Amino acid sequence: IIKAIKIYIKYYLLFFFLMLFLLRNHNYMSIKNAKDIWDKIPFLLKKIPTPGLLLITGNKSEKNIMTIGWLSFGIVWNEPTVSILVRPSRYSYKLLEKYNEFTLNLLPDKFNNIISICGSKSGAYCDKIKETKLTIKNSETVQSVSLKEAEIILECQIVYKNNINNQNLNDIIIARYYSNSDYHCIFTAKILHFFSII
Repeated sequence: IIKAIKIYIKYYLLFFFLMLFLLRNHNYMSIKNAKDIWDKIPFLLKKIPTPGLLLITGNKSEKNIMTIGWLSFGIVWNEPTVSILVRPSRYSYKLLEKYNEFTLNLLPDKFNNIISICGSKSGAYCDKIKETKLTIKNSETVQSVSLKEAEIILECQIVYKNNINNQNLNDIIIARYYSNSDYHCIFTAKILHFFSII
C-alpha cells in the first residue's frame, strides 16, 4: 500500500508541474478577455481602409513595417482572431512566412502622413522605421516589436494561411483588384495580447 501511495504521489506531482508549465507557457486569450478588444474595434475600423494600421513583423534585428487596410476581426477556433491580406510580392510577406508573428499598431491622426509613407515604400530597399523616426518597443508575447506612439497594439500569432484562389473569386473583384494576378495571401492570427490607451 505504501508503495502504491508513493507511486500515486509521484505521478500526481508530475501532473501538477506539467499543468503549471503549460498554463505559464500557453499564450491564450479567453473569449471573456476578448470582449475588451471588441470595445476597441470601432477605433480600429475608423482607420481602415485608409489611412490604415501599421503592421510590424520579424524580430528586433530583422523587421519591417507596412501599412495595412484590408483585414477582419472575429472568433475562430474559439479564439479572438484577426485576418490580414498581404500580397506575396511584399517584403513583409517573406517575414510573415518566416516568423509567423506580427503586431498591429493604431497611431493617432497626426501620423497619417507617416502611415502613407510606410504604405508607399518597400522595406526591401530601406529601413522605414528609421526613415519615419518611429520609436519601437518590445512586445509582451511576440518577437515582433511594437510602436511607442501607438494608441492601440494587437500582438498576433499566425495560425492559418491561404493563398486566394482566383477560381473561387468573384470576376468583378478580380477585374478591379487583380488585373496583374498578384493575389493576396490571407493570414489568420490569434490575438495574444492587446494594449490600449484610449
